[in-house]
Parts: sequence; structure tokens; C-alpha cells
Amino acid sequence: THQIKKIINDNGRGVIMCTGGGRAAFADGPPSLALFFHPTSLAIHPDGCIIVADSRNQRIRRVHKDGSVTTIAGRSLPGDEDGLGTRASFRYPSGVACDMYGNIFV
Repeated sequence: THQIKKIINDNGRGVIMCTGGGRAAFADGPPSLALFFHPTSLAIHPDGCIIVADSRNQRIRRVHKDGSVTTIAGRSLPGDEDGLGTRASFRYPSGVACDMYGNIFV
């Protein structure tokens, strides 16, 4: 569904926080405007944010606690270049992990 859903336990009720408009595209921004294209993996960062491998967008994304989305690394074209932020490139990233120090592994 090209969305990230977080189910929060609110005194026994499941409250769903949804990020991503449900259509395949790319956009950073608030929960109602952010878009993903085939998110394949996620990890919980020590600061409580969710790190997502947005596979078809060739990017690693961060879902903040308020549901807003920003790009951490990657760009629109597939590749295998090292670098910081959008200077790095990925070829359909399919997995992410975080360690207790906040390092992100793809």
C-alpha cells in the first residue's frame, strides 16, 4: 500500500498513525503529503523514529515521531556510490538496521 502504519496502544485501543498517501511516488513532508514507493524494510532508531528502506525510490527515509518523513540518504536513480545524504546512491535497498548508537546499516 506504499504506507507506513504505526499501531499505538491507547489504553487498550489500537490507534493507527499512517504516513504516506497510499500511492507509489516520492515526497518528503508531513504525514498527509509524504509518499513512498515500495517500502521494504524498517528499523526503530534509538531516538524512536522509524528508518525505512524505500526500495523503488532508491532512498533511506526517516519517519519522525510526528509522522513527518525526511530523506536520510539516496537519490532517485539507482547506483552504488558512497557519500553523505543525497550524494549516496542505492540500488533498490531492501533492508535496514540500527544499532544502539544510532548508526544505520543498509
